[in-house]
Amino acid sequence: MKAELVKLNDIETARELWSELEPHCQCSVFQSWAWIGPWLERAMHTMSPLMLIARENDLPIGLAIAVEKHWIRNYLFPVKALFINEAGPDRLDFCSEYNGFLLRCGREQEARNAMLSALVNSQTEWDEVHVRRISESLVSDFQFDSNNGMPTRLSIRTTDPLVSRYVDLSRLRTKNQTFPDSLSASRRKKIRRELRIAEKAGPLGIESATTVDSALALFDELKMYHQLRWERSGEPGSFADPEWEAFHRELIARQLPQNGAQLLKVTAGATPIGFIYSLVRTGHVYVIQTGFNYDSLPDLRPGETTHYMAIQWNYEQGFNRYDFLGGDSFYKQTLSNSSDRLVYLTIQRPHLKLILEDSIRTGVSSAKRLKSLWHLGN
Repeated sequence: MKAELVKLNDIETARELWSELEPHCQCSVFQSWAWIGPWLERAMHTMSPLMLIARENDLPIGLAIAVEKHWIRNYLFPVKALFINEAGPDRLDFCSEYNGFLLRCGREQEARNAMLSALVNSQTEWDEVHVRRISESLVSDFQFDSNNGMPTRLSIRTTDPLVSRYVDLSRLRTKNQTFPDSLSASRRKKIRRELRIAEKAGPLGIESATTVDSALALFDELKMYHQLRWERSGEPGSFADPEWEAFHRELIARQLPQNGAQLLKVTAGATPIGFIYSLVRTGHVYVIQTGFNYDSLPDLRPGETTHYMAIQWNYEQGFNRYDFLGGDSFYKQTLSNSSDRLVYLTIQRPHLKLILEDSIRTGVSSAKRLKSLWHLGN
């Protein structure tokens, strides 16, 4: 198997390779062409993306996009980095999760090793490679082993994990359980109370967009409630970034006709309670953005009520997994039955500046701990 890191000259090359490989992979929507394609179109306008490709007899076995970013970290250390399937913070950062290489089933480790070796041996100069928001269970697969022909002096760093909770709907069906029955008795009681409060405004209902126009109309309503909530808290909200909004409008327009996007609206009579925008791939529902009407009814928790209705609807529609994605809000804890852990993974070369930076970071951390212990002792 041969792998190489090459300059990507046109998006059609990437599209053809992704179309050939993706059907043979188990991947998230964030690794699929549905997400990578629109993101890459934008990246190629202002950047020069690279493609990391593993081949065997001209057959693609592994793929990833790499984008270079140079910056001064901590006002002192110049860093040359490669970001996998992203452009890095503050550059077309649409917060993808479950990131990683696209790998042919049955050949994952072989292809990954070849791609890592290609990164190490490439002519592209880099200090670090970043794979952000990757499942913690995959980190061990990125370890460098001299038995695999890869240098062992490279170091692997990860951040503290970010919990990503979800509802395993297929497991409920296997147990012949409904979603409400899977909740604890105390949670069911509280949910019934929420539903009774909502029903004071009228019968509860859920609407699913069936056309692009209706989906974008719901997206507009979602935007209004989302921004209202965050601006009241003094925060900008996701829609403050026009690139983010344009990207997701394009995803909705492209994916809704292929059942790859889902826009839901939960109402009580004529009163809107909440809106959920999700992407869908192979029965897996990824909740991308929400907007809740916090002024709908006194004492109502619109987020919990909306997600409850949406989970029940997706269960009835035959979907397998309802994924809240990263973050650990209260309703995510109470409604989910499973979780994953996502980390930021960084591969570093043994460069002196990075070793020095790490020593300073460790020293500062140790000093803070000693100061904390000193205060406790006094």
